[in-house]
Amino acid sequence: MPYFPPILSDPKLKISKKEKNLILGAASSAWFKRPLNMILYLSAIIIWAVCIAVATELLEDITANSRSYSVMLWVVLLPIYFFFLHYLIFHFGFPPYLYRELHKRGQDICLDCGYILIDIPKSQPKCPECGIPRTPLPTTTTTDDSAP
Repeated sequence: MPYFPPILSDPKLKISKKEKNLILGAASSAWFKRPLNMILYLSAIIIWAVCIAVATELLEDITANSRSYSVMLWVVLLPIYFFFLHYLIFHFGFPPYLYRELHKRGQDICLDCGYILIDIPKSQPKCPECGIPRTPLPTTTTTDDSAP
């Protein structure tokens, strides 16, 4: 699995590795600033800790060598759980934040489905993938020092 979400690896966007890291960081910050997302994330961690604690107690009742099984639960299954948790977050809850961040940085993509609209003429008012009206790119204001 690539480090960056697939949309960031698309050659049409022409994004440097440093900018990819900045975009991911800004999108992650926006994701974690939403209270519901933080509650879901922390709840998943708490549920995992409770499951491990219960499994450890059950192993103590079943086997005499429960210490090694307990360590195995924490050392082996914890990384697998966090990988799975982050996979779910990055593939289901995170993309809208990533699309918004890319759009804020001047990339012409659909905010709903993430379709790259760079090659689509501006005269087409809707995304060809999902049909949502095209969101105009943010304008950059430049100060003209020569104006009176």
